[in-house]
Amino acid sequence: MLEVKNQRGMTLVEVMVGMVISLILLNGVIQIFISTKQTHRFNEEVSRIQESGRIAMEILTRDMRMAGFQGCADLSSIPANIIAVNPPTTAFNSEALHGWEISVAGIATPATPVIPALGANVVPNSDVFAIKNASDQGIQLTGNMNSVDANIQVLSNTANFQASDVLFISDCQTVDVFRATTAANSAGIQTIVHSAPQNTANFLSKPYGTDARVYAFVSNTYFVGNTTRTNNRGNPIFALYRRDINGAISEIVEGVENIQILYGERADNGNMRYVAANNGTLDPTKIISVRFALLMHSVNAVNNTDDTTTYNVAGTNIGPVGGGTTVTHNADRRLRRVFVSTVKLRNRR
Repeated sequence: MLEVKNQRGMTLVEVMVGMVISLILLNGVIQIFISTKQTHRFNEEVSRIQESGRIAMEILTRDMRMAGFQGCADLSSIPANIIAVNPPTTAFNSEALHGWEISVAGIATPATPVIPALGANVVPNSDVFAIKNASDQGIQLTGNMNSVDANIQVLSNTANFQASDVLFISDCQTVDVFRATTAANSAGIQTIVHSAPQNTANFLSKPYGTDARVYAFVSNTYFVGNTTRTNNRGNPIFALYRRDINGAISEIVEGVENIQILYGERADNGNMRYVAANNGTLDPTKIISVRFALLMHSVNAVNNTDDTTTYNVAGTNIGPVGGGTTVTHNADRRLRRVFVSTVKLRNRR
């Protein structure tokens, strides 16, 4: 019989070979893990850009389409009679949709109408625009008014108007904009008073009947601002902001780095042109469409190199800082995408 010798262990060479093989396998596992993690982060940021871009486009498109809405009264032929003291506008037709170009020094052009106070975080070289309209819900009068200075009565279970609110009252022939002196509820009826000194006079254009509707006055100003938050590499995060009729400013969508807008003006001969807000010959009452573009950035940096791309954003070239373009983005390692849309204003023919 053969004699079996006792196994005393592995040689040093065998141990070293085993360790090398183990390290190679471990390195492969680590590389797969890192690659999978980077792919996941990249796809996650792409998805967030797509989602944020769609949300921002939907919000802006919906509000732009409402610009100039004043019930069933035609905006171009029936001017609103404004009696409210300190109203959101004194020229509703021309200011239903209005924009400003913000320079690198923070100067807004055109100078009139005056841009609302937006705080200190407005991003320069990005556009600002304001939309004014009646709310999408009109409340029917419960009875005819006896005189032009009579109180307005609507059902209180469908109205939530408050004292000092700016309101529309409109039928298909006449529109008045007034400020509610009081808005009291009793027995299911809300009684709205429109007297001085909240209004320049107690008198509306006419005694309205039950075919009229009362709407809240909506005035929103949109702009891009710095959130003052930073990402994983210390880059500033930008967002779309909205200022409402009462001056309250809220963040709407994160990741909006720049917005550029061109206003579609139809000339008397039927020709169309798209120009910027600061074009000195733009007639705001003839704006029938808007072409706007958003430059979106990912919140976190996921690229291996800095973004040196120059983006065409509604005709404005936005390149990296120091790249020689007038409008610049941060030369960082974030992803960027441009979203573009053209919106027809429903209340302008």
